Amino acid sequence: MSKWVWGFTVCAIAGLGVWLLPLTSLISTPPSFEKVENTPLDFHQTKASSANQTDNFELVEELAQQLRKELGESIHNVEIQVGLVDFRQYLREKYQDKTDSLFHSVINHAFPNYAESIFANLSKMEIYEDWLLAEMKSLLNMTFEEKQISIWAKRHDLFASDADILWSAELAEREQKIADTKKSIELLNQAYDMEINQRLYALKTTIETNFSQQVGGKILSPSMLASTFFSLDSVQHDLEKMSPYERSLQLANIRRDLGFSERQVEKAALKDEKNELRWQVGYQYMAERQALLNTLADEELNNELKHLRLSYFGDEASTLEKEEQQGFYRFKRPRVYGRN
Repeated sequence: MSKWVWGFTVCAIAGLGVWLLPLTSLISTPPSFEKVENTPLDFHQTKASSANQTDNFELVEELAQQLRKELGESIHNVEIQVGLVDFRQYLREKYQDKTDSLFHSVINHAFPNYAESIFANLSKMEIYEDWLLAEMKSLLNMTFEEKQISIWAKRHDLFASDADILWSAELAEREQKIADTKKSIELLNQAYDMEINQRLYALKTTIETNFSQQVGGKILSPSMLASTFFSLDSVQHDLEKMSPYERSLQLANIRRDLGFSERQVEKAALKDEKNELRWQVGYQYMAERQALLNTLADEELNNELKHLRLSYFGDEASTLEKEEQQGFYRFKRPRVYGRN
């Protein structure tokens, strides 16, 4: 199987990510917060009573104390800091903290050394989510690869290397799915006992099961899937045994099954015919070339090889000569039906 094709497939898959989903909640609201009295608060009141100020201070102290207990040993982690968005929302709903003054007071009291970092990271996440919404239409019109480039560029622009930490679960899931897909393709590569249509179904199922639900559609284009499928040794083994007519029908059916339009199927079939003619000419050329190598030598051999290349390839003869001088013989390469 072509390592280039596999590498290209992996590169396409490697960009996976649940790019439109919100960041998974990283901490849960401590259950004991529910015990705190549900009283509307305004920390910007200048004429608050002494008793109310005392109540506010006690509430801040109680919430801060519980936050330190829950997160004190992990608050230095960026994912924990960003996860405090859930706690902020809890305060907004529970205490009508519309200005986030209670949230800021609690964080400053609980983690004075990390408060600035916490507020900055939460602000960056809001910028990121606003950007996603603003760019939604543009992102939907991009290819999957373009989406990934744009989204990860924004993530790294805002969070630098912390982006890989914040979306580490996404990266880990992606790596596992890549590994699972690679294993499946490697098994299909040697699945000589399977029917060719069974291999095709297995490949499509593997890709769709691992990726399409996350990206909301097909991760690989029909042409990329076809290139991967035609590169399987087991598939080439079957195609090679077919007659030219049987092979052309099989190639057309495979392409249709992968999502090619009829126009694309016809265009690919014409390319197959040209490739077939080129290979047959190439085989004849190589046979005559070998005959000259067996009977001639030195300058006479070089002259005859030059004439032979000209007779078969015309304007391309000089290109073939340079390739052969470098030890590359294009018609000694593996024949890959459906690709070359």
